[in-house]
Amino acid sequence: MKKIWSLLLFFFVMKTFAASYSEIVFLGDSLTDNGNLYATLKVIPKSPPYYEGRFSNGPTWAEYLAADLNTQFQTESINDAVGGATAIFHNPVKGALPYILKEEVNKYLDSHSPKPDSLFVIWIGGNDYLDEKREDGVELATEVVEGIVNNIKTLITHNAKNFLIIDLPDLSKIPYSQNVNDGRAERLYGLSQLHHVKIADAVQQLQHENPQLQFLYIDAYHLFSDILDNLDAYNEKYHTHLTNKTDACWEGGYALQNGGNPALDVANDIARSAEMGKKPCNSPDEYVFWDQIHPTTTVHRIFSEIVKEKLLS
Repeated sequence: MKKIWSLLLFFFVMKTFAASYSEIVFLGDSLTDNGNLYATLKVIPKSPPYYEGRFSNGPTWAEYLAADLNTQFQTESINDAVGGATAIFHNPVKGALPYILKEEVNKYLDSHSPKPDSLFVIWIGGNDYLDEKREDGVELATEVVEGIVNNIKTLITHNAKNFLIIDLPDLSKIPYSQNVNDGRAERLYGLSQLHHVKIADAVQQLQHENPQLQFLYIDAYHLFSDILDNLDAYNEKYHTHLTNKTDACWEGGYALQNGGNPALDVANDIARSAEMGKKPCNSPDEYVFWDQIHPTTTVHRIFSEIVKEKLLS
């Protein structure tokens, strides 16, 4: 009898989800980009060593999630995320990519109208913090979160009703921060904390102001730290073999803090290393990080499963 009830609950959840979202729209940066930046510039990230224009050694979490949901529920997907994108504008003269979340939203709205059951997934902000030297971290985090919220409000005015907002991981724990001694880890720890508090409050406020809409939230700040602290548990649950949580599979590629875009700088450095004959690690499926900033496709797969569990719950 217990098995029968479990099966009934499973089919109920699947039916409920299928009736909830017919389309998922991904907006964000290199963590979600499925080759959009490379398709535009044909340069970054060079493939190989990167996988077909992704900032990793395989598909991103958004691709895994989209494929799974399409197979199970025939859910369609649109991915307008662009590597290097930011939530707010930064000076391109200093190396920042002049492409912000607003451009992604406008691109979608120029060719689509949100359906009542469209789900907008927004994960962005890392590039706003990685190399920003502004002294007032509170002011910076406030502007970044406001930039995200303003774009959500734009989508709401176009009848978007469902949102999934993803927090940033603790940027002080990535190799880009850990493997140098220039104070960036301490600064990024503070900025990551500020963003975490402000984005969580913003999601709560959006839900309060719009009770008829749906706002889901993924706490990637604590989730990422939990993965690093409990690799064995995640390996067991998701049938992976991660062991190295400190080094990048690709050595080198340490972007300097020069006011540019470290995510793109690292990709360029890795491409140059590959041209000089350097090789990545022998077992990338054992590494959390592919380069100094971006996770391996193994971690992307784990994250996609976690997001899917959130959606189905």
